Amino acid sequence: MVIYGYEIMKQLCALDFSNIVEGTVYTLIMRLEENKLVDIDFTRGPPRKFYRLNEAVSARTGKFLGQIELYLKQTKRIKSKIKSNKHEYFC
Repeated sequence: MVIYGYEIMKQLCALDFSNIVEGTVYTLIMRLEENKLVDIDFTRGPPRKFYRLNEAVSARTGKFLGQIELYLKQTKRIKSKIKSNKHEYFC
């Protein structure tokens, strides 16, 4: 799928991510560009960049999802300790 920045913002809002500001999205897009994780197409007419995730993303996706799963496990552990009122160190 090829998409440009404004369309990304519209889709995020439709998915209830309306609290994300444009500056954040465009910063993330720039990082994707710097890390060569997107292919870019330019249009004729009004200058616009269209982005497409490339093959390099697949390699990083698994690692990222693993980090998210670890984060969620740690968050649940901390939450349960707080609920049980245990005042011990988390590590």
